[in-house]
This record gives sequence, C-alpha cells and structure tokens, in this order.
Amino acid sequence: MNIQILDPSQPAVLDPPVIGWLFARWRADRGPGGLPPAGWVPIDGPPRLSDMMARIAFDPVARRFRYLAVGRDLVAHRESLRVVDPTGLHMDEIDFHSDPTDMMSVLTLAAYSGKPICAEATYSARYGRQGSYRWLLLPLGEGTVSEVMTAIVYSDAASGETG
Repeated sequence: MNIQILDPSQPAVLDPPVIGWLFARWRADRGPGGLPPAGWVPIDGPPRLSDMMARIAFDPVARRFRYLAVGRDLVAHRESLRVVDPTGLHMDEIDFHSDPTDMMSVLTLAAYSGKPICAEATYSARYGRQGSYRWLLLPLGEGTVSEVMTAIVYSDAASGETG
C-alpha cells in the first residue's frame, strides 16, 4: 500500500478529482481545533460523492472502529460478501475480501495522528475480484479524533471501470 500523509495546511492535487475536491472542502471546513467536527459531511460536491463515502467512529480506549454510514458504491463493491452493508458493525466483525491489516493500520494512523491520508493499493479478493483503489481518510473531531471520514474510488481490473 502506498501511503501519503497530507499536510492539512497545504493544498494538494489528488486524483481522481472527487478525492481532491473532498480534501479541499475538508481543509476549508476545519474549525479552531484543526479538524471539522464529528459528524461533518460536505453539503455540496461532485455527483455521487456520498455514494463513495463512509463515516467511521473511532474508540481510542477499545481501539476499535465502527461504521456509522456507508455509501452505495462501497456497499455495491461488497456484493459478493456475507455482510454487504456494514453500517453499525465494528470492523473486526466484518469479512473484507482479504486481510484487513493494512486498512486497519492506515485508519489507526489517521485517528492517532489527526492528519489526512491518501492511500493507493491493489487488491485481489478471495472471490476473484481484482483491481485497485484510491482511499482518502479525513480525521474528524473536536480536540481529539472521534471519527474518520473516508472516500474510496475503486478501479476493477477486469472491467476497467471506476466507481
């Protein structure tokens, strides 16, 4: 997994454009503590942005993450799995195509550092699906991180489709 820790005080050019737009909006909406508040969701944006986003709660004591909301594209990408819509579930209760260690490490880094992160990776799911994804993680909270807003854009190797 290729990981880039972003400087919240500096603009960044990120591809695809929807990821770049979300980072710019997050930067603009930061409060006095340096982060947008927990529950932050941009009210405008590119078409289908909400379909590729998820809000994830972070419990620093239990060191667990729980899905608060999951967009339609992310649910659709899980169609071959036992748990298709993980809303309300802790991440350690979910089947993730493959080993979730990298994903959990990046979420933990975003939560503890309070810094936005852009990550890229390829995947090969046990169910035969292959492709890559671009993932933006944006910490949210007042004073300390209590949520991480994520946006994921998948590119499936077989179809070449992005979604």
